[in-house]
Amino acid sequence: MSIETQRNEIRKRIKKSRSGQTELERGSRSAAIGVRLSTLHEFQTARAIAFYSSTQGEVKTDELIDLALREGKKIAMPKVNTKSVAITFYQIRSRKNMKLGKHGILEPDGDHGSIVTGAELDIMIVPGIAFDPNCERLGYGKGYYDSFLREIGAMKVGLAFDFQIVPKIKRVEGDVKMDFVITESRLLHCNVEKVGKDLILEQK
Repeated sequence: MSIETQRNEIRKRIKKSRSGQTELERGSRSAAIGVRLSTLHEFQTARAIAFYSSTQGEVKTDELIDLALREGKKIAMPKVNTKSVAITFYQIRSRKNMKLGKHGILEPDGDHGSIVTGAELDIMIVPGIAFDPNCERLGYGKGYYDSFLREIGAMKVGLAFDFQIVPKIKRVEGDVKMDFVITESRLLHCNVEKVGKDLILEQK
């Protein structure tokens, strides 16, 4: 079996597990993940954070975005350009400044927010289909996030449910590893040297 076939099998299996959750389960698990993220020292001291708009059974981010906005942080949200296969992040001051994009995912209204560059970000919250214990990430296969992630020095945090942690993800060219992966019961930390002395260590 080729590496790409293996990766697609993981995508298929995890998508099925995500869609099999009830909204109550998804909400409860997302809330637990939110607590872990919001108590991380690096999150608390961050001034600028990029989030994603949750969809298709992903870890919900709405409450985390609202929390960060209330705390006065600069919040950036992605807008997809399907022609150039790229994402651009725009600052939002409220989730009301969002509208449905081409893929049915809420995106910032570019007419009402300024572009946020990778250099401005302290933390980037990253979606994914699956992660492994070494913080390797398996995305959706389009490459939108990986191309952006390769260009930034911000701390990269993947959010996932426990069942999205798989034993091993085989890397392909262009993959970008996370610094943290947070689930409802675990905090996986990798690339530790990148995040400084204030790293909060928890059990793996």
